[in-house]
Amino acid sequence: MWFALFVCLVPINAWGFVTLTNQGLLQVPTDVISGTKFLSLVQNNISVVRNDAFGYLPKLKHLYFSENNLSIIEDHAFRGTVLFHLSLAKNKLKWFPNLNDIGTTLSVLYMNGNGLRFIRAEQIEELIQLKELYIGSSKIYILTDLSILPALNYVSFYAMDISCCKKLITLKNDLFPNATYLGTKQSSCNYPEELKGVDWWNITRNDIDIPCPVNRYFSVDDHDRSDIFSIANRAFNDA
Repeated sequence: MWFALFVCLVPINAWGFVTLTNQGLLQVPTDVISGTKFLSLVQNNISVVRNDAFGYLPKLKHLYFSENNLSIIEDHAFRGTVLFHLSLAKNKLKWFPNLNDIGTTLSVLYMNGNGLRFIRAEQIEELIQLKELYIGSSKIYILTDLSILPALNYVSFYAMDISCCKKLITLKNDLFPNATYLGTKQSSCNYPEELKGVDWWNITRNDIDIPCPVNRYFSVDDHDRSDIFSIANRAFNDA
């Protein structure tokens, strides 16, 4: 028995990987091995992440937290970690979480499949190492200028329609090698009319150097549009 247990545990400790997928967990576990670098909590029923929930895992670099019921993430939930890759996809988050505590280490962030309505500059400006951002399949209607993220080189908007206007101009560089790569469906523009059906890669900066409409910016597929909040005329004055 002891030999079998030893054989099972050594690979987990050696690689620093712990998987607690589909365990029916209702809260973040408090007894994960302290040297863990990779932790999977996918497909549980966790709804709240309290401050310092992962503080006892100082080596944690990869956290897979998708397909839970997350609706609240407190401001210092990830304090004490060195997270490089964070997946919060397919949860119930309506607010972009405060990730400032991992702003100097976080490189890949999955927020797709949540109920996000907006992303403002003050919510992301500390993420100075962020290279990849996934926010597709959401209800975003306000998006700040993503050029405030100095390391960003990939943004995913899959399963979303986009108003192709000034707010996207920093994602469009006619010199492709210097562009922030935009992951989206081939013809994603729903504004202006003349760009509907046009392949994103055939659209130039000049094409989208136009004011954004005041009544919408992003939208999701037709069956979800009824859920989008109405937008005030001043909604696009954020940085």
